[in-house]
Amino acid sequence: MTPEIKRVVVNYKRDYDADVQLLELSEGKHAVIATQSPIEGCSFIWGIDTRKNPNSDPWRYLCPNTGRIYSHPALSGAIAQILAGFVSQGLFEVKGPNDRLDERDRALLIKAISKREARGVAFPIVGDVLRYPDGELKRAAHVWDEDGTQPASGSYSCGSYCLSLQGGGAAYSGGLEGSVAHDRLKLTDERQDVAFWFFHHDRAMAHNAVQCSVPVRVWEVLD
Repeated sequence: MTPEIKRVVVNYKRDYDADVQLLELSEGKHAVIATQSPIEGCSFIWGIDTRKNPNSDPWRYLCPNTGRIYSHPALSGAIAQILAGFVSQGLFEVKGPNDRLDERDRALLIKAISKREARGVAFPIVGDVLRYPDGELKRAAHVWDEDGTQPASGSYSCGSYCLSLQGGGAAYSGGLEGSVAHDRLKLTDERQDVAFWFFHHDRAMAHNAVQCSVPVRVWEVLD
């Protein structure tokens, strides 16, 4: 059966600060009207009958920046792809991770950043950036007291960093590389915004993470 599009206003203010409405057209198609004042974008979305091919995605949408038709398993996902197309066209802007936080989470984040900045600088804090002589950037993943710091393995964006709201530190989940002795690390005056997450309203439970960006110290790795 063709999936039903609920006649509701879908709010995407969390990520895009855009109001999204579905306008019913003929033959089961709907127009996706997205408004990020003063700009308005329009594309189209429709469901298909999947009884003949149950493995097919039930939704089709017109990507605004390519003009091609794509499929998606979820209505919300198809709408998100249309909004991403508006972003690619330069019509809309995507909110930064901290802009998506509510007032309470923003207050928690500000306190955590303040506590992080107040910590000593004898060696890195988990989540800090290490810059190698060839310019490669890695992030501190585990700090062995006064002995050395292990960076995260893989690319700069690999792994997961949970920000401590109590002390400003972080817990890393992911692979590790060999330790870098602290006498090979030199603190710079730079700060770099990097990704962390913490529990929404400081409530530790499943599916309750919020993403954020934190300015961290940058350390030079000496030869």
